[in-house]
Amino acid sequence: MRNLASMPGDIVERSYTLEQVAVQRLAGLRPVMWTPLSISALETFLDSDLPPCCVLFTGQLEVAQRVDAWQTSVGGKALHVTTVEGRGVPAEAFNVQVLKDHCLQRLDDYPKLNGGQRELVDRSRVKWDWPRVPFEKFKVKGHNINLPNHMALERLGYALNDSCRLAFNWGLPQILWLTGC
Repeated sequence: MRNLASMPGDIVERSYTLEQVAVQRLAGLRPVMWTPLSISALETFLDSDLPPCCVLFTGQLEVAQRVDAWQTSVGGKALHVTTVEGRGVPAEAFNVQVLKDHCLQRLDDYPKLNGGQRELVDRSRVKWDWPRVPFEKFKVKGHNINLPNHMALERLGYALNDSCRLAFNWGLPQILWLTGC
């Protein structure tokens, strides 16, 4: 969950400076959008029901297997990130470069983009990494009340120190559907 804060809100975000994006975020623009979704609900979708740049996160073997089976059955092209060995992209390997590569490949192959949208895709072919701003004296506590505030700071480039681990495996048969790229 914490890594979501370091992800861009859309594919062209990283073509702007951090200062420009900070102003946009303060105004409520460029959010990272995510939706908890049960695997049973996903299995009712077609691939065309999802946006072209979609990331599915799983943390249980049964759910990861069902996501893979669903993708095979509908020709799905969502990026599957998981903590389950041998399935999808390993969670520890997921980073902004993996997301960029996936999104640009999907959009290059996406037939429904018009000329203006293709220009935005071309504009997004910049380096997506931003320098991290150390925020050394603040220990992050893994509590749902303050996690959104920490994520907001991280979205502006601050690196926060963990004082406890946050679990990725929620123990529920669900996936996390990340959109917005």
